[in-house]
Amino acid sequence: MEAAKAIRFISVDGIRNGVVIEAPITIEHRQRLFTLIDLLSKIDLIYGSRVEAAPAYKKEVKEYYSLNGVTNIVTRLTWGQAL
Repeated sequence: MEAAKAIRFISVDGIRNGVVIEAPITIEHRQRLFTLIDLLSKIDLIYGSRVEAAPAYKKEVKEYYSLNGVTNIVTRLTWGQAL
């Protein structure tokens, strides 16, 4: 689920006075997130399969997403390249 959250355009930054505050996910932020996500997916194959499914999940729930800043297994599989 972390990968699906990381490819969103915005994230929840907090709650102030009962109002949800959102912040954009920048390319740099996404790169930092995927450094850890990629490492974990290499150690745990089940975790890795969920990472691979993140773009398909976003399409299924009809949410926009961005792979800018992602240079690992998600982009390779999304563009149909072999591992």
